[in-house]
Amino acid sequence: MDSVKIREVWGVNLDHELFLFDQTLQHHNLLSFDTEFPGFLRNTPRDAPETLRYSDLKFNIDNTKLIQLGITLSDDYGNISSTWEFNFCDFDIDNDACNETSIDFLKKSGLDFERIRKDGIFISVFRRKFLEILSVHANLKWVTFHGLYDLAYVLKLLSNNSLPLTVFDFVKEAAVYFTAVFDIKFIARFCKGLMGGELGLNRLACILTVDRCGEAHNAGSDSLLTACVFAKMKNVYRIEERNFDGFLYSISPKIQSMRPKIVVPHYYQPLIPCRPPFPQMMVCYGRPTHPGYHFQGCCGYDELGEFQTTQTALARNVNLQAKQFGTTWNPPPKGSLKLNTDVAIRKGHQFIGVGGVIRDGRGKIIAAVSKAVDGLFSAEIGECIMYGSSS
Repeated sequence: MDSVKIREVWGVNLDHELFLFDQTLQHHNLLSFDTEFPGFLRNTPRDAPETLRYSDLKFNIDNTKLIQLGITLSDDYGNISSTWEFNFCDFDIDNDACNETSIDFLKKSGLDFERIRKDGIFISVFRRKFLEILSVHANLKWVTFHGLYDLAYVLKLLSNNSLPLTVFDFVKEAAVYFTAVFDIKFIARFCKGLMGGELGLNRLACILTVDRCGEAHNAGSDSLLTACVFAKMKNVYRIEERNFDGFLYSISPKIQSMRPKIVVPHYYQPLIPCRPPFPQMMVCYGRPTHPGYHFQGCCGYDELGEFQTTQTALARNVNLQAKQFGTTWNPPPKGSLKLNTDVAIRKGHQFIGVGGVIRDGRGKIIAAVSKAVDGLFSAEIGECIMYGSSS
């Protein structure tokens, strides 16, 4: 953890840092995040009913502005990559609503409000660029600690709207933007020795012997500590993510994502165990045919199990073939499965990916291709996983 650098992001270096963030996200799909904001305008009693808690949450967030967003990227194996601390200039300490006690506390924690106001990022600019990045990455997992307010601020940022009227509408809207959400404080309730989750992040880190990097109550440092604690909890308690996905501490409705979870391959590791409908898995490899930005898509298999090319879409020229593992597999009829790569994803004039659908011989859509970024795509057909490459 000592080697992880907290990258401070301002208006002047936003594009460069988001480029690095985008590249890192291809291999590290866990986003541990934390926010800093101007405090509570309404304080909610600890034993308040859920309707009152959400009403106060909505009032506080609708009437205040985000100051910092910290995000640490890691992978499913607990490998921490980098931490970004985004500083937003929209908050005016002299004119905007705030809790003065909270502002003084943040100042003592090292936040330089004068510099943030002068050199920070406009939230409207960040929103547009950040949404572009999120739109081309599948299976992102968001990790937080006691994260109701953190998630609500990020939801407000992404949606550019006030929070929904009820907590049930809140979780429905959150499901649009967040594929998977894990709240460490909620998970800690079910882990022996973690005081039923009734402890703060620093105390939890101390119990798990996880050291902090950076200053507490700075969004970057808190997000990094969150990532390290989550990795340690998964290792110590053998956490099964499916049991905790979508649950936030302090509200009862579960966030049930409406975004499809598509299996994305690790680079050069296509042989992931599965039980396909065919006796053996098919893995698709691609080879460039000639330079340019036109793409030969792939359709079904012939009698030898070779992928044939038929479809054209805006992307790079490739010729996809299927490699068969084992000899007991009977290939499906020629043309019975077709991959139509009919959506080109670009940033300006730069090609960054291609998406599409897989159809059966009658034209019925049976699976969606998540994306093809840096040459890789993946799709699911039932329990059979196909991998391909466009470069």
